[in-house]
Amino acid sequence: MDRAAERNAFSELFAYSNYVAGMFALSGHKDITNVLVSTMDVKITRQAYLYDLLVADRDVVIYAPVFGTDALESLRLQLHVPNDDEFKRFTNQLLSHDAMGCVVITIDDMPGWIDNKEEDGSPNEWTRKHLTGLSNYAAQLMEEEQLHGFCFVRKFWDSIPWSNRSSLFICALNPFRLAEPERANAITEQLGEELHANLFEAPLYAFDGRLIRLAQRVANDGLTHGGHGEVELPLWSAVVTSVSEVAISHNFAFRPTGMMREAYVSYLNAIYARNASGVGYQEDVSKLKVNEISNWLRAWMFMEMCGFQAGEVPETEDVDDEAAITGLARTNALVVSRRRF
Repeated sequence: MDRAAERNAFSELFAYSNYVAGMFALSGHKDITNVLVSTMDVKITRQAYLYDLLVADRDVVIYAPVFGTDALESLRLQLHVPNDDEFKRFTNQLLSHDAMGCVVITIDDMPGWIDNKEEDGSPNEWTRKHLTGLSNYAAQLMEEEQLHGFCFVRKFWDSIPWSNRSSLFICALNPFRLAEPERANAITEQLGEELHANLFEAPLYAFDGRLIRLAQRVANDGLTHGGHGEVELPLWSAVVTSVSEVAISHNFAFRPTGMMREAYVSYLNAIYARNASGVGYQEDVSKLKVNEISNWLRAWMFMEMCGFQAGEVPETEDVDDEAAITGLARTNALVVSRRRF
């Protein structure tokens, strides 16, 4: 199979897959398993396959034809498994602070429904219930749009002057933040320089607009009729490492989605497996794993780890756990926009 034929075979696979899916109304992307026999010698095909596995979450199985001899009867099909180098870009970039788009919608308290009255140092029962409902709904919308990220609620301490407001964070991996311009040379060479921004900058900011619209829908669907809030667009790296953002507030109703959910749950499973083995450091975790999946503190520790390069130790902190240095890139940040709707 030559290079063009390999690319065409991969494209045709999904064309027929979509055609079959169209025969069955409302069939999901997991209802069809796609099987392709290909040598996978072309880089663009291997990258497309990895994208479908990790981002599109499509069921794709690829077998590479292997001949033991020149005879046709020696043909064997060998399962194709991406190597570590092919996974590196996803593990070292897509889960980094740099890749995260973030929208924060802040709403005024509604006494008796959402307010700053505390019980034993925590938000009262009805406030937690209603704000958790907003986060649950936001996570459902994120899953519907196949956004890979998380959402959670921030409620400042009652002693803080602005504690009469509550914020819902909606964060998702922005695929356009980490675009590599050199990979697009074949396209940009055919465009005037003034049009390059249409390929990179326009989609990047359009993704932020997509998160804003999702936040607006959460507020419009979940609050009182005509409810609204103030929207901010912070860069996540500033939020996750800021004392004022994470240490003087109640943070709860953490809900991971998509690939971020898979990464976080895998991280938790590794902790539980180590505890069960009795070897190494034993962490204090709930007996039920689901409590840790929605545990803000545990999630924050994981998310902060995603800010360091492998082997890099932050200068301002002592890090004992090796897992804390296996994350990804740290960046500076500032709030780039604020608006009301």
